Amino acid sequence: MSGDSKIGPQVGGVLRPVALRKIGAGSAAATNGAAPVPAAAEPVAAARLVGLTQALADQPAPVDMARVASLRSAIVGGSYSVDVGATAGAMLAFYRGTPGA
Repeated sequence: MSGDSKIGPQVGGVLRPVALRKIGAGSAAATNGAAPVPAAAEPVAAARLVGLTQALADQPAPVDMARVASLRSAIVGGSYSVDVGATAGAMLAFYRGTPGA
C-alpha cells in the first residue's frame, strides 16, 4: 500500500477526491464543550476570513522609511558600526526562546 492511499482512493494511478465526513454529535470532537457550527454559517465565516486576509494584504508594510533612509546613508557614509556582542547576545537569546533577555 502506497503512502498516497492515505489521502484518498486511487483509480488507475489518479487520485480521486473523496467527500469529507461531518463530525457526528456523539464523537469526541463534538463534545469538547464548543457549540456546533451550523453548516450555513461556514460560508459566512470563510467569507469573513477572506475579507480579513484581503484587508491585511492591502495594508502597507510596517516599515519606518525614515529609519531605513538613515541607516542607508550611514552605511554608504561608512559611519554605521555593528555591535557584534549585542548582536550575538540577541541571537542567542532568540534561539533559547528568551528574546529580550
